[in-house]
Amino acid sequence: MKQKRKLILIGWDAADWKIIDALIAKKQMPALERLIKGGVSGNISTLDPPFSPMLWTTIATGVYPDKHGVLGFVEVLPDKIGVRNISSASRKVKALWNIFTQQGMTSHVVGWWPSNPAEAIKGTMVSNLYKEANVDTTRWKMPAHTIHPDDMKELYGNLRVHPSELTEAHLLPFVPHAREINQKEDERLYRIAKNIAEAATIHSAATYILDNEEWDFVAVYLDTLDHFSHGFMNYHPPKMSIVSDRDYYLYKDVIKSAYRFHDMMLDQILRLAGDDATIMLISDHGFHSDHLRPSVLPDEPGAPALQHRDHGIFVVKGPGIRANDKVYGASLIDIAPTILSLYGLAIGKDMPGRPLTDIYQSPPKLTYISSWEDVEGYSGMPSGHMEEEDPVAAQEGLRQLVELGYIDDPGENVQESVELTIRETKFCLARVYLSTGRSAEAIPILEQLHREMPEESRFGFRLMAAYMQTGLLQKALDLAENQVPVIQEAMNQLNGELYGLRDAFESGDKEKKDLVVKKLRRFKNYRKDFVRIDLLRADVLMKMNDPGEAIAILKKLEDFLPGQRPVLSQLGKAYLQTDDLDTAEKYYEKLLKVDPNDHTAYHGLAVISLRKKAFEKAAGQALKSIELNYHYPNAHFHLGMALTRLELFEDAARAFEVCLRLDPGMGKARNQLIDIYENELNLPESAQRHRDSFIEAAPVPEADPEADPEAGLKEPGPPRESDPKPRKFRDPVIVVSGLPRSGTSMMMQMLHNGGVELLTDGARKADENNPKGYFEFEAVRRLQTDKSWLSEAKNKGVKIISHLLPELPGKYRYKVILMERNMEEIIRSQHLMLERLGKVRKGTYVGSVDMTFRHNLEKVAVWAEERENVDLLYVKYSDVIADPKRESERVSRFLHLDLHIDKMCLAVDQSLYRTKM
Repeated sequence: MKQKRKLILIGWDAADWKIIDALIAKKQMPALERLIKGGVSGNISTLDPPFSPMLWTTIATGVYPDKHGVLGFVEVLPDKIGVRNISSASRKVKALWNIFTQQGMTSHVVGWWPSNPAEAIKGTMVSNLYKEANVDTTRWKMPAHTIHPDDMKELYGNLRVHPSELTEAHLLPFVPHAREINQKEDERLYRIAKNIAEAATIHSAATYILDNEEWDFVAVYLDTLDHFSHGFMNYHPPKMSIVSDRDYYLYKDVIKSAYRFHDMMLDQILRLAGDDATIMLISDHGFHSDHLRPSVLPDEPGAPALQHRDHGIFVVKGPGIRANDKVYGASLIDIAPTILSLYGLAIGKDMPGRPLTDIYQSPPKLTYISSWEDVEGYSGMPSGHMEEEDPVAAQEGLRQLVELGYIDDPGENVQESVELTIRETKFCLARVYLSTGRSAEAIPILEQLHREMPEESRFGFRLMAAYMQTGLLQKALDLAENQVPVIQEAMNQLNGELYGLRDAFESGDKEKKDLVVKKLRRFKNYRKDFVRIDLLRADVLMKMNDPGEAIAILKKLEDFLPGQRPVLSQLGKAYLQTDDLDTAEKYYEKLLKVDPNDHTAYHGLAVISLRKKAFEKAAGQALKSIELNYHYPNAHFHLGMALTRLELFEDAARAFEVCLRLDPGMGKARNQLIDIYENELNLPESAQRHRDSFIEAAPVPEADPEADPEAGLKEPGPPRESDPKPRKFRDPVIVVSGLPRSGTSMMMQMLHNGGVELLTDGARKADENNPKGYFEFEAVRRLQTDKSWLSEAKNKGVKIISHLLPELPGKYRYKVILMERNMEEIIRSQHLMLERLGKVRKGTYVGSVDMTFRHNLEKVAVWAEERENVDLLYVKYSDVIADPKRESERVSRFLHLDLHIDKMCLAVDQSLYRTKM
């Protein structure tokens, strides 16, 4: 009989591989080392915004924050008379422990954030307020609703550890020179004691449960590493220039000791769990610990999140799990479906993540249901409202968030604190939309925030990003340029305020000093805003196909800020766009010296290697990019291209399939798959599946400046399974291209017969060389100097010679039908045409143009690959002649139009195929 799965999910907030790997190498985290060797491990991608309550609720529910309802650290009270810590009552969907309760399973949850009030699940719930110890032991009462079941409150209360109970033996491993600290002037030793006590309290409850209760599922969350990191990472080796020698001497061992302390707690949990249990250890994000640590944080809510790294840790070990192996591509959104698969339970189709089946020795058969929200029966879900909470506990919780820098001090002005919380909630929602491919939904929220507070640059920058993602490039550029005087005016005002406080440090007034420091941080942030604006301008210009102007901006930035990651990255990208491969390569290599884990640098190098025809090297670089960031479709695409060139077609197909899972709207990847399945792997059914899967691009609505400001906070509709990212451009220009005499005029007539409106002027009449007409538009010849006419070409077919394609500006979307023909036939046909026109003498055929034309087509392929606004369909002239119906249907599917196929076929005149080779 198969043994029932028992699983412990352990959350270490902010745990990072960089520190763990260094400690394991020194044999200082033996428990975690055993767990890694016995199971599967790898990076796990965080989500945006990387705020813990939002992330850990996504982990527990398997849905994004706009659906689960937790949108920040604090929330407005229902009657809008104040604010409070985010609570479990804010969650609108079932968590794993609610699903398990409905399945009759016993769950125990300890410290999850947020989990107060405790939910009445089958099992135990110890809420996140359980560990708080902000008063002395005589007044140390647990807040209401901290424990479920309620009759266990006294027992768990006695298991807590108070900071005052700790001795030198507990503290000296963290601060070996603690005796030298004057604690009246330096409170940091107390903060260390508080962090240790809170972790010990959570650990005490968890180990009691494992030792005394029956269990199917246990979830234990520790925020201690996050608190230690925000408070003491700046003192971690290597020494930062902003840290004094004395502070470094006193506190350099804190982070190392915090990780070793967690390893000791893990060791105890592993021993209590037993060898038959499944252990999953995760963090919600990492934490910068080296030269990438920010020296100054901006003066804005949530600024400490800038210290986070995008990747946390993922480890799982247990029956049926592969041993001593790696997993790639894990994301926080994948955890809930993976855990459901471990128990053999159905996965909700409304969960955007995927079960990580690569962890299994033999992947299980997966089952699905529409949604666990549709399953009836008692689940222990919170009621959606909270009884009046303990005001002291509420204020202490808010105070801790203020001290950590995650929220601004609400102060005594209730109305201001309510307005601030509403504003930050909206901003969080907009960031969720922006980071999950729903930029059009983010725009109205961000436009309202920017109108209300134009000097708050973070709103403007996110709005620029949203405009760029939806193809509104000119709006993004205008906003960037308009932001400059706004920032300058804000700086001038701030400068005046600082002048008025110039005597603050001499006065000894602590409040004045703190105010000056706060304003100086904001002033520095405004100065950085000018750099951010230039970086965004450069990015927009590249998307508008003007890399030269982008390079001019970036080179000035490089002179001002040598060795900065975003500047190096953008310069690599810009030179790549100009086809200056050697200079692009130089900048990507510089970037890797600054940050060896930058996935965009490896991807850029892969593209360069592809162009240089170093295909094996390109594949290795693309794989490295994927290893660092699995959720980057372009890296999978270029891996597929490299493998195709190496004729490893099965592997290439897998790479393109992953690319399309990440971005179902990437038509060029789907075209590659159709070609591989049809022409290389003899899998016509797979090719047809992809032909049938071309997704009609959804139009992106213009943002309405008068839109309902609360619209973004309304209940969203349920997401669709495999919901594609919205396309970034609408109203495509339909381009027929190729070399002269490759069949472009025939294709133009086919489109015309099929029902596509053409952009032509009839200036060039039909003749002996093209009896049915040229279908040209005179202004196309001036494309290098005049692009104004392109606005007339939306949703129309226009013929553009392949040599001119790279001149197309980035502000439009293009569906390019590229005609291919045997090169010798093309050159022979061109020569005969020139003979008929009297431009060359008969028999003076020049063969050297062959390589020139081939090079041009290679450049076009690269140009199309790198542009998100270009979809490319290759059509062979000989295939059209041989089977016009099949090729007409391919074109119709590619354009997502219901064309008249029979009429298109009538445009194909086989008698005009006069130069066969």
